[in-house]
Amino acid sequence: MRPPGPVPALLLALWAGAPAAGDPAGCSARALARLRHGDRQVERAARALGRMTDGERGLRRRSALARPAAVASTGLPPLEWLPALRGGAAGRDQILLRRIGLEDLSGRRHRVYAVLPRDPRGGARPTSAWAERLLDVQPSVLLGLLDVLVLRAGPHRETPSVVAETHVVDGALHGDRTVVDIFPRGWGDSFEEASDHLRHELGHLASLGTYGQATPGRTWAAAMERDGRRVSAYGATSPSEDFAESAVLYVGSAGGDSRPAPRAEFPNRFRVLEAALDLLAHGE
Repeated sequence: MRPPGPVPALLLALWAGAPAAGDPAGCSARALARLRHGDRQVERAARALGRMTDGERGLRRRSALARPAAVASTGLPPLEWLPALRGGAAGRDQILLRRIGLEDLSGRRHRVYAVLPRDPRGGARPTSAWAERLLDVQPSVLLGLLDVLVLRAGPHRETPSVVAETHVVDGALHGDRTVVDIFPRGWGDSFEEASDHLRHELGHLASLGTYGQATPGRTWAAAMERDGRRVSAYGATSPSEDFAESAVLYVGSAGGDSRPAPRAEFPNRFRVLEAALDLLAHGE
């Protein structure tokens, strides 16, 4: 979840039943085992990357951050998703955009469904092309974790200041699906800001894919401590938000290739993120 600008003191949870940030003791035995497994994987990947030459690491990094190629694709999502997508936190009708097909450098294909506001009541409405462009500038490894992007017609019903959030739609027949909602104050920002909102939420999904939960493991806690500074005011509210805010910096600077300053400022966070995205892109 991401609020705009100055950060209110919010206690945020992405999924019901998620353990409190920084409280591994609150995990179930299964969740704790998955968390520890994620830490071990990240440590192994970081060591493997550390043994590579700078050129080899650069190639792996650019591969993990590669943008997808569009693939012609149309169709509707499973009908059991529709009630959650049409209502949700905004409580307004939505209109379904065609299915967007994406293909990464390895030829793996993934579909993301984009949902647009039906009638924002006189306000500016994001176009289909705008939504597709918003997806096009994200790394395919992160888009592979996303099933549905929803640009909501109205503000978040419970917390109007929120510009974006991530949740999971339960599907008995087709399995759980990940959904990112962006509310009007989010998609009404500049395109670059809207892209950062989406990257923040994709960062939460990267944590889920790496550690099995939105709260990252001890590898991330250690990186935060070694860096010795907060990545943003909002990131300081919890390790999960620090991870997501760091993902915005990492992707926005191409892992430090396009802008070296963030990597120099947060070298330990970038090392863990690089290992996590390498795992998501290439496996163990």
